[in-house]
Amino acid sequence: MEYDRKKVIASSAAVTVLLAIILFSVASILIGNIKDIVIKEASEEAKGIAATAARFIEDNVSDYRNLSMVTDYSKGSFDKNYYLRMNKLLRRIKKDTGADFVFTEKKISDTEIEYILDGEDPESDLFSPIGSKDGMSKEELSAFNEGIITATGMIKDEAWGDYLTAFAPIKDSGELIGLVGVDFSSDYIKKIVNNVSYVTYLILFLLTALSYIAINNLFKIHYSSLNTDFMTGLINRRGFKEAVHYAISDAKRYGITFTLIILDIDNFKEINDRCGHPYGDKILNNIAHIIKQNTRHSDLSFRYGGDEFAMILPGTSKEDALLVCRNIQHSIAEDRNFSEDNCHPTMSIGICEWSEEITADEMIKAADDAMYLSKDEGKDRIKMC
Repeated sequence: MEYDRKKVIASSAAVTVLLAIILFSVASILIGNIKDIVIKEASEEAKGIAATAARFIEDNVSDYRNLSMVTDYSKGSFDKNYYLRMNKLLRRIKKDTGADFVFTEKKISDTEIEYILDGEDPESDLFSPIGSKDGMSKEELSAFNEGIITATGMIKDEAWGDYLTAFAPIKDSGELIGLVGVDFSSDYIKKIVNNVSYVTYLILFLLTALSYIAINNLFKIHYSSLNTDFMTGLINRRGFKEAVHYAISDAKRYGITFTLIILDIDNFKEINDRCGHPYGDKILNNIAHIIKQNTRHSDLSFRYGGDEFAMILPGTSKEDALLVCRNIQHSIAEDRNFSEDNCHPTMSIGICEWSEEITADEMIKAADDAMYLSKDEGKDRIKMC
């Protein structure tokens, strides 16, 4: 029914919104911690890249030692082929790993370093030619002094921006002769955080949508069970009163009439006493089936009381409703499922067509009165109010 549909949508939406608020609140807290996790993972990745580059250099460490021992690179008195070949290797490592910078350096003093190799494009303004000097950070000094693989947190630098760096020692027979440095910029970190956030929110959106569908179905089952007669599967008395109100509301809104029908099994108590309650239950189920067979999908059928049924036929005049009721009576009369001849049921029926001045309670009473009039006149009859 429309009333149930609206309640289901409203209830499902309310619960889903509450669930979404909880899920997205939890997600916001998690995403707030994702940056720290990403920085930690990026630090470990940078350490691995730096260690790998150091191993490549140490495979031919004598050439690197000779290159790093040159005191004045401006004279060009160094192995340029080795220098270009190793810079190309670092560029390849940089490209394959997504690192922002891959370089090597040697210590000049506790406050200054000198760049040896650089994986940046030589045409780039960011390229550090061999022999270029730069200040030494406390993290670099610690790496030189301890001679172990290490990584920094995010560092703010006026010249290079925000970045994290990992250092791996370059050793020759145990002697530290330089460091490999690998940088990841804050843009790299932000990109990963944004991607993780996007995927997280996408998953949450899909979970929310699936939750709405599941919750909607649960509420449908709930409201359907509240308004369904367990024996016949028809709408029960609670649903009947709601349906009449909504039928009147729709009739006023769209200007389309409808007909209300009350049907009562004649002498049902005597049938139960004579043929037993199981047979009476069989009658109820068979009549419910006959009513559904003789109505449209848009029509509503109810078990109104113990032995009473009801129907709402939208867009149907009382004359057309009369034909439907006659078909139902005929189907009952011809139904071979009623095996007991002296317990074959009949139905007295009252029909009332809606008019603008009538209320729901008045309409129900009018149809009920018409049904009782048909009983008073001999039963198994149809009366219109």
